[in-house]
Amino acid sequence: MTLEASDGINFLPLTRACLSMTSTSAFPDLWDTNAAPSTSDASIIRSEINSATNDLFLIRNELLQLQAYEKSLNRRLAKLQQFVDTYQPVVSGVRRLPPEILLIIFRLYHLYHEPEQPWYVSMVCRTWRSVALSAPHMWSTISIESNSAPSSNSIAYTKELIQRSAAAPLTVEFAILNMHPKCLRQLLSASHRWQKATIAFSATDKCHHSFLSLRDRLQVLRELVISGNSGGRHNIDVHKLYMDVFWNAPSLQSLTIISLPLTTFRLPWHQLRRLVIRYADQDLEDEDDFDQNFQDVLRNVPLLVELKIIITHHFTVVNPEPITIPRLEKLEIACDLGYFHLMTLPSLQTLISAPLFAEDTDGIYEAPPLVSLLSRSHCSLKYLKIDSTDLPVETAVAIFQATPTLNHLVIDRFDMIPPQLFNAMTLRPAQPNLLPQLLSVDITAEGIDAPAHEVADAALEFCESRCKSDLEVKLASAFFFWNTRSFCAPSRSYRVQRLADAGLKFAAS
Repeated sequence: MTLEASDGINFLPLTRACLSMTSTSAFPDLWDTNAAPSTSDASIIRSEINSATNDLFLIRNELLQLQAYEKSLNRRLAKLQQFVDTYQPVVSGVRRLPPEILLIIFRLYHLYHEPEQPWYVSMVCRTWRSVALSAPHMWSTISIESNSAPSSNSIAYTKELIQRSAAAPLTVEFAILNMHPKCLRQLLSASHRWQKATIAFSATDKCHHSFLSLRDRLQVLRELVISGNSGGRHNIDVHKLYMDVFWNAPSLQSLTIISLPLTTFRLPWHQLRRLVIRYADQDLEDEDDFDQNFQDVLRNVPLLVELKIIITHHFTVVNPEPITIPRLEKLEIACDLGYFHLMTLPSLQTLISAPLFAEDTDGIYEAPPLVSLLSRSHCSLKYLKIDSTDLPVETAVAIFQATPTLNHLVIDRFDMIPPQLFNAMTLRPAQPNLLPQLLSVDITAEGIDAPAHEVADAALEFCESRCKSDLEVKLASAFFFWNTRSFCAPSRSYRVQRLADAGLKFAAS
């Protein structure tokens, strides 16, 4: 006898035990009593018990057979799955990619991942390893961790990368203090291929004479990052020797200086396109010397296009001098703005200004130098970001008056939003229009400086007045999100409808 098929599956043939069930319905009076059955009933019950016992044995035997069959099926299933897992990649399209396409993929992967990436790729298979080894650019980043002790591993690592990178331009990153002399010599031997170099000096460094061999070998160096240990005493004479080797780097365009004194380094300032200067409080040992050296640097960068200055130390600039940087397009500053009081930047298009951050002071924002800079420059500023906790309305208006070509305005870390700020930017026929070319406004604030409905109404009036210019407005503040939800229904729906009628892109979060 066989079980019926279910869902298209035929079960194993089983004995009658699978279908026969012993019935005890003939003796209902014996189920829940202690009465003794009659002799004939006892004989029938014993016969049924024997039959049921036999059925139990047969069913258990059938279960053992089913379990054995299940194990057999599982073994077959595992083999089939292993076959699929093994041979599915064989017909994958990746195996049919020509080496040229693989190289493009490896190059893109190399751009967005850690320097160790080529080692991983080369261990996938023989084909990938062959392709990776045929691409010198994949091995062109040599980074020696600054916190690692000198070892023979770094020597072998550096030698292998230099060999595999062939003639490709190199990106090197190392700290002289922790460099094994042999490893340093290997890097210096390939300095004619350095395209980007990040070098960390230490206050206790002794001049490695081998480092001086860099002079006149940095023909393809385009980007240089040099840093010292923050807060340490600097050996100026040693650093001058180090810096002098970069004087003859005809391709150098980008320079970043971190925690190193701005002494009279013989660096090619006149050819730089991008300059980043970063200092902490404890890095400025002599403010007067730094002030003068800093202004000397700014007077010698006529080709500069981008300037970023972060100095988390507040001191008064004693004698600012007129300085003009004719080609500067982007300026990002977080320092004493007195440096820019007499500066002229006629090509400026992007300005990012942040307050000072010092342990013993709050955020400091000096408006007059910034307004003076914009007024003197007569530039066509397109993007302005002010990162400030305290921006007076009159200062904001003065800045807006000096930037009539502004397209994008970002005010971040605002403590309070006064309604007068929106009133000042609202287009009105009876008063001069500020920011006539404004396309987007992004204001982030912590609170408000007036009743919520006044600020909201002022913001909406400002938006409505500029609805024809496709203005995009974003107000990110706790007050405004709470306020729009807490308006009474008629008032809230009225304001929302006004925005919808104006067709404005308006976001409140």
